[in-house]
Amino acid sequence: EVGKTYTLLIRGPKTVSRKVEFTAEEGTAVLNEITLPVGDIYPLSSPDNKINAFDKGEMSREWNITSDVTRAADLNNDMRVNSVDYACLLNNFNQSGD
Repeated sequence: EVGKTYTLLIRGPKTVSRKVEFTAEEGTAVLNEITLPVGDIYPLSSPDNKINAFDKGEMSREWNITSDVTRAADLNNDMRVNSVDYACLLNNFNQSGD
């Protein structure tokens, strides 16, 4: 409905959620850039929408230098859990979803 304000809640795998509000206009609505902080991997069955010490602990548990391993803590999907993944988690540490 044109003129109505909507709230979009978006969340990707291993990320915390972000909420974006926008007002519908005629045609296509273009939203501002949305950044989804990566690092929410614990608990494995249902991440808690927070990047915290529990996620760091899970990453430490999954730390592996060998390749060809699928693990939740592989944040950049290179089949390794290593310092690159840790840097991603550290950069987003203490962030929570909306």
